Amino acid sequence: MNLFDKFLNNKWIKKLINLLRSENKLLKAVNLDFIDKLAEMQKKTKRGRNKIYPFSKLFKLCVDAFQKGKTSAKAIERYVKEPLVKVTHEISGYVSHDVISRFFTAMKDIIKKIFYKLVREAEKLGMFYSGLTQVTDGTDLPTRFKKDKDAKWNYDSTSKKYYFGYGVLISIDPITHLPIAGKLTKGKKVNRQECKEVFDSALMLNPSAIIGDPEFDVIELIEDLFKKNVLLIVPYNKRNSNKKLPIKFRSELYGFNRQLMLEEMRYRSEVEHTISTLKEHFHLLDFHVRGWEKVETHVFFVLCLRLLHGIATFKEGKNPRQVTLI
Repeated sequence: MNLFDKFLNNKWIKKLINLLRSENKLLKAVNLDFIDKLAEMQKKTKRGRNKIYPFSKLFKLCVDAFQKGKTSAKAIERYVKEPLVKVTHEISGYVSHDVISRFFTAMKDIIKKIFYKLVREAEKLGMFYSGLTQVTDGTDLPTRFKKDKDAKWNYDSTSKKYYFGYGVLISIDPITHLPIAGKLTKGKKVNRQECKEVFDSALMLNPSAIIGDPEFDVIELIEDLFKKNVLLIVPYNKRNSNKKLPIKFRSELYGFNRQLMLEEMRYRSEVEHTISTLKEHFHLLDFHVRGWEKVETHVFFVLCLRLLHGIATFKEGKNPRQVTLI
C-alpha cells in the first residue's frame, strides 16, 4: 500500500471523500459499478495494457469533468491534477490524456449498453410511463476536423446553410425531456433504416405513439410501427406521393382520427428543447475526436450525462427537465 492509499484509508479523509461526493449529485445518482461488468464481458482477449483504474472510476471522472466544461482529454488530464479531484475520485497516480483517450476508445463497445441501462434505471424510478407519446427528431453535428474521413458536407434546411460533420437522431420523452434512444447518422437528413433503428430502440418503453417530422412520412415506417401497435404521427409529405391527397397525416388513410393526431402534435416542439439542452448544457457539439466510432462514443456519453442529470434531479424531488446545477 503506497502513501496515497494510506492517506485515503484515514477515517477523516473518507468522511471528506463522502462529503465531496455528496456535493456532486450525479456521482451518486446511479450505482455505476455495472460498467465494470460490461467492460469485462466485452473484453475479447487478455492481451493489451493492464487497466490501472476501473472503467466505472474513469467514467465518473469524465462525468465530473464534463460538468465543469472539461471535455477534451488534455483538459481532463489537467483537471484531475487538482488535489480535491484526486481525493474525490480516489486517484493516486497520474492520469494522462492518453489514459483518457484510450478509455473513450475502449468505451465504444459498451457505451450504448450503458446508455440503455440508464434508460431502464430511469424507468424503474417511475420517470417514464409505458403508453405515453415519444418524439423523434434529428439535428446537425458539425465537426471542426475537415480531414475526418467519416464526416461529410450536409445541408441544414433550418439554418439554410451547409455544414461539415454528422447528424444525431434521437427519440425523447416529452414530459421529462430525457433521451430514450439515439443514433449517430451521416447527416441531419436521415434514411428510413436509421429511423427504423431508433424507433425499434425506443419501443423498449412501449409508447402508444411516436411523433416526427414530414421526412418520416414513409409508408414502410408507418406500417411497421402499426404492426407493433404504435401510431406514427407525422405530417403528410406531398413529395412522398404520386398524387395530392386531402389529408394532414398519412395515418388518416389507416383510419386514425385527424383531431387526435393534431392534439398529440403539440408535443412536437419538446424535442427541440431537448436538443438545445444537449448542445448548450451538456457539450454535445464540444468534441475533440474524429472518426465514426469516436464521435459516436462522444454522442452516447453526452446522452448518458443527460440521463444521469435527470435522474439526480428527480431524486432531489425536482423536475428532470431542470438543467441548472443541482
